[in-house]
Amino acid sequence: MTHGKLTKVLEQHTKWLLNEGGKRANLSGANLSGANLSGANLSGANLSRANIIEANLSRANLYGANLIEANLSRANLIEANLYRANLSRANFSRANLSGANLSGANIIEAKLYGANIIEANLSRAKLQTVTGEPLELVDRRPIITIGPIGADNDMLLAFNTDKGIYIRYGYFWDTLGVFEDTVQKTHGDNQHGRDCQTVIVLLRGMWASAK
Repeated sequence: MTHGKLTKVLEQHTKWLLNEGGKRANLSGANLSGANLSGANLSGANLSRANIIEANLSRANLYGANLIEANLSRANLIEANLYRANLSRANFSRANLSGANLSGANIIEAKLYGANIIEANLSRAKLQTVTGEPLELVDRRPIITIGPIGADNDMLLAFNTDKGIYIRYGYFWDTLGVFEDTVQKTHGDNQHGRDCQTVIVLLRGMWASAK
């Protein structure tokens, strides 16, 4: 999308937010790669499936925005407001989310590998179990990335939720207990099994109060 066209979309969106006519920003599928949207007010905007790779969204307001399946790989989202945004299946690989507000956001199946979430607010961010039951993140540091690890040499993401610790590892998504059983059945006491058991002990120690 050209700079001029993007500017017009943002102007119309601002008028829409102020109830001065205008039009809600519909940037679904748009190519915003490398765009400078620092401080932009995109509250409620539709950015689903947009290409936002390496864009600058620092301090942008994305409250309630639709970012389903958007690609924000390596994007700058420092101190961005993503409160209650829909980030389902969005790609945040290697994005900088330090100081961002993701409270209440839907992060179901969002890719967070390598993302910087230092000081990010993830309180009550939404996930779901394998059977579709709702989960909410808890604790000050509710997400931990470890790896590469295991036979697949993949990254492991651990989530501290209101229903206990959940693990995403490759295609695996379930509780820490189910992960432990799967590791034992698959690897037993080989090196991969021992490595995963070390991680399991670490997570239980860090989140001792988890169910």
